[in-house]
Amino acid sequence: MTNGKIEKLRGLYSVYYEIKHNYPNKQKLIDINWDNELISAETEVVNCSSLYEYYIALMKYISLVDDGHTTIMPPWMINPEGFSKPALELTLIDNKIVVSRVGNVTELRSNNISCGNIITHIDDVPVLEALASINKIYARGSKQANEKINTYFLLLGDQKKKVYVRFENSGDDVALTRSIVEDDGNYFIDGFIDFDKPYEIKKLENDIYYCKILSFSTMKVADAIIEVIANNNPKGLIFDLRLNLGGNDQVASKIISHIIGETVSSPIWRCQLQNQAFELWGKDFPVEDIQNHINPASNNTFTKEVILLTSGMTSSTAEDMVLILKEAKRATIVGGRTAGSSGNPKTTKLPFGGSLRVSSFTPLTPSKKEYLGTGIKPDIECFDTVESLRENRDIVLETAIKLFNKD
Repeated sequence: MTNGKIEKLRGLYSVYYEIKHNYPNKQKLIDINWDNELISAETEVVNCSSLYEYYIALMKYISLVDDGHTTIMPPWMINPEGFSKPALELTLIDNKIVVSRVGNVTELRSNNISCGNIITHIDDVPVLEALASINKIYARGSKQANEKINTYFLLLGDQKKKVYVRFENSGDDVALTRSIVEDDGNYFIDGFIDFDKPYEIKKLENDIYYCKILSFSTMKVADAIIEVIANNNPKGLIFDLRLNLGGNDQVASKIISHIIGETVSSPIWRCQLQNQAFELWGKDFPVEDIQNHINPASNNTFTKEVILLTSGMTSSTAEDMVLILKEAKRATIVGGRTAGSSGNPKTTKLPFGGSLRVSSFTPLTPSKKEYLGTGIKPDIECFDTVESLRENRDIVLETAIKLFNKD
């Protein structure tokens, strides 16, 4: 990155302008003093001496908007160059940071690190304080989304430096290597970014089929599920959307069309029709509500019970699927409250290789209720516990399976 003041400010002003003029919730920008916050952001970005510092500064500024679809995408996407983490996956349970998955790494085994271990400090910083700092950079739009996604960044840092982790009931810090390379040479990938595995389908007992969908990124997901419906006559379907950040809505719509018996309505996209004349007259911009409908497929339609598993990570297209099937009373929702994040963002290039995404509409449920930032409450709310992680149990999935066996 060059130290050119003009380029740094150009990026900042692009963020300011695009949100000022295109973000659909103008009152929110007034409430957070978007204009005034620009002044302090100017000083911070000009004084940045590295690409990493520059984009962290931009991300702190845009995080004031606190919208899961209005974000900065830095050039490194997820991990900055030279950054890594130990082969551990973390989650937040009852206000505690807990190890939920452990990679096949000798160092981790020799330190007796296992699922259910509770972390209290990272590099001598109380772990919840560290998470709060991360949330100011990576604001996801809701408390539940922050808690589910941002634990990923707790152990991330310079791969040349070890991270010092303190566990509950242990006074000594454990020095861990920041490397995701396992003993067999494979890479340990956190579940929500395992892009090579967009879906997984397996048969459970009593002819129930479990469909774990990590992303609606490819039509192969829909085709595989339709094939199961056509060839296996399932007694029930479980769609696991707990790690699903979204994707192509046409993929989700195709799946939905094969599990409905009548036409269903999509969420509503409320768009502002901006025109300078209204601003000069002191009038609010008029809005237009856009809503689509999904018709049942002409063949291979599934009519038996459907259950969706959700969490604070369930967002965008995945959240649309939850909304559609919940309001149509076609599925039972089990797990945690969804992220409350949608918006079909407009993308703008930024200096030095990053980009800006700005929501283009305000989303409403099919029945015109607001859910941005609050999410959708499940029909049956349940979560993993520290004990269930230690026992390698999946409480949410177990709850769903019991619903099929209740009779």
